[in-house]
Amino acid sequence: MNLLLLAIIFMVTTTVFILALGVTQSRKNKILERLNSIVQVKEKRQKRLEVDELEKPFFERIIRPFISRIATRANRSNAPTPSTGLDKKLIEAGSPWNLTASEFKAIQLLSALIFLGVAGSICLLFRLALPLLIALGAAGAAFGFVFPQFYLGRLISKRQKIMRKSLPNCLDLLCVSVEAGLGFDMALAKVVDKFEGPLSDELKRGLDEITVGRPRKDALKDVSKRCGIDDLEMFINAVVQAEQLGIAIANVLRIQADQMRTKRRQRIEELAMKAPLKMLFPMIFFIFPTIFIIVLGPVALKVMTALSCGGGLE
Repeated sequence: MNLLLLAIIFMVTTTVFILALGVTQSRKNKILERLNSIVQVKEKRQKRLEVDELEKPFFERIIRPFISRIATRANRSNAPTPSTGLDKKLIEAGSPWNLTASEFKAIQLLSALIFLGVAGSICLLFRLALPLLIALGAAGAAFGFVFPQFYLGRLISKRQKIMRKSLPNCLDLLCVSVEAGLGFDMALAKVVDKFEGPLSDELKRGLDEITVGRPRKDALKDVSKRCGIDDLEMFINAVVQAEQLGIAIANVLRIQADQMRTKRRQRIEELAMKAPLKMLFPMIFFIFPTIFIIVLGPVALKVMTALSCGGGLE
């Protein structure tokens, strides 16, 4: 009887031990599988980040970090200076390449060094005198420093020209949408959907700010500041004033749309009146000489032939 009891106890203990060992092993296997899955996910994510990094443009991968490093060191070494409007110019240009003011200054410095090196290399190649070397080096450095500002100004003027051109059409659609019964925000969303370009992008950003709860007046004024266009600023001021005074916004939009179309027609007429004056210089220096050569060339040849032969003209 005692042997039977001991055998039962041994069998039960062995079974429990085997089951406990199996449960422990299964937990270990699950933990290992979980760890392996986490490692695989991290490896895939790392590979994806490497692929994304390699797919970026050359400017974002190589040049941008170098410029950011130079800008950071310059900010550490120099005391902070008051803003000179460079941030505003970058915003008006549409934030090209998401550059900051310090990064743009670093680009100016690099451009000055590059043009200085090019001018110095040319002078050394042609073995110019030292005063000429100094003069050309200074001119190259000055040109390299000013060139990014000139390019930024070109970007601003081009962007503002596109926005001025599309503003009357946007106001026409906005006026029609409001008169059809849509609210101002819904009409603005309709304009954003139908048009493309920098003006549509800025209006979409302002509309997103209004959607998340920012006051319409502040969002629209920021749009006018980012664009830097007098016509758009006048339109936004009229809309804000109409909202504050409780005036029907449809009438304001109709008046503003008519004014914008009139201004666009006046600008076109002004450009048309400038066209003859702009054509005068190419005609004088390029077209008239060609006409004189074609018309008077044969006569001049005959005169020269007759004078060289000593005879008279036939």
